[in-house]
Amino acid sequence: MAKIKKLKSSKNNNKKNKKNGKLEKDIFNKIKGSLLKRKDVRALIRMQNVLSLKRINYPDHGMNHVKIVARNSLRIFELLSKAGIKTTTQIQHKFSEEDVKIILFFSSILHDIGMSVDREFHEVFSVIIAKDIIFDELSKFYDTQKTIILQSEILHAIFSHRRKGKPKTMEAEILRLADGLDIAKGRSKMLIDSNQSNIHFISSFSIEKVEIEKGKETPIEIKIEMSNPAGFFLVSEFLKEKIKETKLSKHIKIKARIKGQKNFSIL
Repeated sequence: MAKIKKLKSSKNNNKKNKKNGKLEKDIFNKIKGSLLKRKDVRALIRMQNVLSLKRINYPDHGMNHVKIVARNSLRIFELLSKAGIKTTTQIQHKFSEEDVKIILFFSSILHDIGMSVDREFHEVFSVIIAKDIIFDELSKFYDTQKTIILQSEILHAIFSHRRKGKPKTMEAEILRLADGLDIAKGRSKMLIDSNQSNIHFISSFSIEKVEIEKGKETPIEIKIEMSNPAGFFLVSEFLKEKIKETKLSKHIKIKARIKGQKNFSIL
């Protein structure tokens, strides 16, 4: 009889886990939709792009950019999860995969909103502006304690996303890499067309494609295809710098090739 009871209890636990997983997934989807619909968030993202494109001649920093960063960060996390690698908050807070997705999505969408004020120190402005938005959204679904913990982790990722930032969590490292991977030519096309270009834009314009794939030797393989060697500038000077000396670096290989070449070179 004891064995039968144990088996029944195990089945009940499995059902409970599945139900909790579905509930968490539903919460993530609701929060994601709610954040993107906010008029204040959309206005801030519009203004960060006005500064970028029209006032300081930088590449696109609008809705397209933040959605690409969100997609990149979630893809990186998916590949790490499939390889059995736990992130910092999964280890320290016992967070679920859906909790980590919330950190990555919020930090991706909000990481540049400080550019609505200025490019210089924009990571600081982003933290200040994002703080209340994050609390407002998360407190609809979580108690105060969990809301504050999630908020803190999101703000840390935002604060440390720049190249010289010092991320203390794998989530923050994922955001920084995901941001650095938005380097394909579509992002700089407007400025190239209007002759407002420099080495960053020329290098970016030569990058045809960036793919995040499951690797053979590492969980993640980043493949970059470029039309000419100018693209190596961004990859070596900018992208590699973003993962240098991070916990993430041992799980990633970056490969690049010029269009038409058969094989990728490991960088």
